[in-house]
Amino acid sequence: MPIIARAGNEPPHDAEDDEVVGKRSSHKSRKRKPSLDSAEQLATAKAHFVMAAGEMQREESYLRRGRRFQHLSEAELRELHASAFKKYADNPRDPEASEEHSDCVVEHSIRGLTADYSELRPELASLIKIAETVYKSLDEAQLREIEAQISQEYEAAGNKEY
Repeated sequence: MPIIARAGNEPPHDAEDDEVVGKRSSHKSRKRKPSLDSAEQLATAKAHFVMAAGEMQREESYLRRGRRFQHLSEAELRELHASAFKKYADNPRDPEASEEHSDCVVEHSIRGLTADYSELRPELASLIKIAETVYKSLDEAQLREIEAQISQEYEAAGNKEY
């Protein structure tokens, strides 16, 4: 598929996007979905979307609420993260523990840092067990419902005009 360079600030584009009018071409603006060659690639793309969407929601919430950990030093933030994650791992259904951990992770991200989980392996293992138990408790109808919801959100995001 040939690429056509455009004059001015217009980006190059595929020739298939052109509509020939006499000897001139008129660029049609349309969104292209990424080519996903397999169900596995599509599932991976959807999983990445869900994670990224969740991350953006957590960041937006943290910023909207005033970035409560911005005053902490890096060392204080690391200590708070470890403590918050332990509380969250002890009770993942506790909304306050979840929010505190999430806020620590977001503050790390804003600073260009990565939250350290290397000393939190037992807590990670505990959360993985909980997630596996919840997953195994879901029946086929519940799994299909979750998959449908993810697909719907993924498709809706792909159809947004930016």
